[in-house]
Amino acid sequence: MLIFPIFATLVWALAMYWRRRWPSFAIVSASLVLLLGVSRIFAAWHEHLPPMSHLFYELLWPYIGLIGAIGYYICLLPRRPSGDLYCRSCGYHLAGLNPAGLNCPECGAQWRGAGSGLEPPPEALIPIPRGPGKRRVM
Repeated sequence: MLIFPIFATLVWALAMYWRRRWPSFAIVSASLVLLLGVSRIFAAWHEHLPPMSHLFYELLWPYIGLIGAIGYYICLLPRRPSGDLYCRSCGYHLAGLNPAGLNCPECGAQWRGAGSGLEPPPEALIPIPRGPGKRRVM
């Protein structure tokens, strides 16, 4: 019986990973189609199944509703902003502000991005030779 929480967790995790993009809506919709297909099979074969299977069929409908409602809610959650112009703590858009000595107006975190003077120094990159050096014949 662990298949039901594992299935729900998998659907919701994939919806969270791709939230606000079409794959998240496709994952949730495909899971609902799969569960509706299972319920249709139970409805069609109810004479051939054990007597207690009608309980499973009746509990499947709230499960389908739960998967769909929470899944689509997760699909609609906003994504965290990324890039150079956003505060790393709260996501506040910092465009148009002077980066030197800047503190985020929303949360007060110190800006460590480009132009602040606090950004980490660039790494010194050393080129890798293409192959062994050429021998000189004298």
